[in-house]
Amino acid sequence: MKLLHKSKTLLAILLVLAVTSGCAGKGDVTITKPLSPSVSDDDNAWSEQAEGTIVLENQGFLFELDAETTHFVLTDKRTGEKYFSVPEGLMASGDDASRMVSEVTIKYYGQQTNELYMYSGVDSVPSGNFKIKTNGSTIRVYYTMGSAGVFAPEVFSREEFETQILDKIESAGMRRRMARYYVLYSSEEQPADYQDRLSQYPVLKSAPLYIMDSAVSDVEKEEISGYLSEIGYTEEMYQEHVKSLGVEVEVTEQPAGFVIPIEYQLTDDGFTVKILSDRIEEFSDEYKLQSIDCLEYFSSLDAKEGSYIVPDGSGALFTMGGTASGEYVHQFYGTDFAVQKESQTQIEKNLMLPVFGIQTGRFGILAIVEQAAEVGFLNVKPLSDSSPHNRIYVSFEMRSIDITDLGQDKPIPVYNLFTKNIISQNPQIRFIALNGEENSYAAMAARYREYLLQNNTFSGSQPQNANVYLDFLCMITEDASFLGVPYVKKTVLSTLDQIQQIVDKMHESQIKGIVVRLIGYGSGGLENYAYNRFSIDRRVGSKEQLKKLAKTLAD
Repeated sequence: MKLLHKSKTLLAILLVLAVTSGCAGKGDVTITKPLSPSVSDDDNAWSEQAEGTIVLENQGFLFELDAETTHFVLTDKRTGEKYFSVPEGLMASGDDASRMVSEVTIKYYGQQTNELYMYSGVDSVPSGNFKIKTNGSTIRVYYTMGSAGVFAPEVFSREEFETQILDKIESAGMRRRMARYYVLYSSEEQPADYQDRLSQYPVLKSAPLYIMDSAVSDVEKEEISGYLSEIGYTEEMYQEHVKSLGVEVEVTEQPAGFVIPIEYQLTDDGFTVKILSDRIEEFSDEYKLQSIDCLEYFSSLDAKEGSYIVPDGSGALFTMGGTASGEYVHQFYGTDFAVQKESQTQIEKNLMLPVFGIQTGRFGILAIVEQAAEVGFLNVKPLSDSSPHNRIYVSFEMRSIDITDLGQDKPIPVYNLFTKNIISQNPQIRFIALNGEENSYAAMAARYREYLLQNNTFSGSQPQNANVYLDFLCMITEDASFLGVPYVKKTVLSTLDQIQQIVDKMHESQIKGIVVRLIGYGSGGLENYAYNRFSIDRRVGSKEQLKKLAKTLAD
């Protein structure tokens, strides 16, 4: 895969987009909406389907999802072109083999683990741990990966177990199996380990208890959990019972488990895929969902043809074929300045638009991240020995993570630190199928501009006067020493007086809309991050000179 950077046509068109959408003139531009909470529509009345093909159809497209595999095919009725959610025929190996059969890949962490992965096509679908719901115009797939949160209580009072559990199980066979998993302990009924249980549960002196047999296996605990679920006996009900009983029940660590809901919906020009964040479930407090890779192999390409369009700077192309140039992974809208980085290149890859494209001789796809692009990462992965396909897709960071490094060189545990909750917005990608003359990077840029106009992101009017940005790195610092005494050496590159002279000269030349950015006013230098302190070095200038510069720019 070869990167052809800054294609001239793409540069010109995307530069117009960038200038138009970045200009603050007369209210013509709507700034990208911030992350706001999403609430999914209730689907309790939707039909549930476990076999056959689920179909969505409109005038232009046919969407067919296999209820047994959750794989889907999108057919463009205008051209007959088919788009597959996973590739057909070619096989991968290792981790890529699991990814290639999965619409969803999740990354998660334990408190002290490295990154861990689960795949919808490996950890959910083969075992039947998923459900599909539809209302005729929308399809939702709920993937359950890992443990589904086994609820198998350790102890019941005699009355609770016999009246609230056994009496409500309709099947006589199920009642007998359930009763077999618990042993009755009382002053009259004293099994061999009665004294051990009495020390564990002192309430046994006055109240008979049913306690789970220590020989019950994990599989049998899942069976118990299923019985309780069927009669509607919840953990909340059990906690109330334990509280009234006056016993303490040790909480056992749950294995990792997640429910990841995905929603598909047809549009006039393709379809949308949405991750329903508000319906995601985590079954264990010990393991935290961190990111989700969505439709990684959708319309993936072999090495014979095609290219990928990415919004790097003013536009870039990845062409298929030839020697692979490595993976490309970058966050939309650039890096987070609130996070300090140890190093940064002066010319940095920067994805300023939440879009990407797939271009081949047969078809084209324009993908637009409509929601949660702020936490999205664009991935371009070339074919390799383990995966015979090139692919482009988005990963969404559902929860931020940081890792302590205090214990790296000391006998102190290294911990993963997480934000408490996952993001509250539902990430959504819109896939637009292109045909004919639309299948070019120039046409994709024009189509995206049309999309922005249709959604009132900007009015389309050209700015009267574009701003001129002047960046000044006022001072650099470096570690030095004098006669063995270390100190910080400061080198002034631009003073406030010099900047004032430049601005005055540009004003005299009738250059308007000047924006001065003082990059060097911070200890990070080029490696900027969010500051909560501000000071002016006397060698750069004074407060009075800064106020004068500010007044000149304001006037």
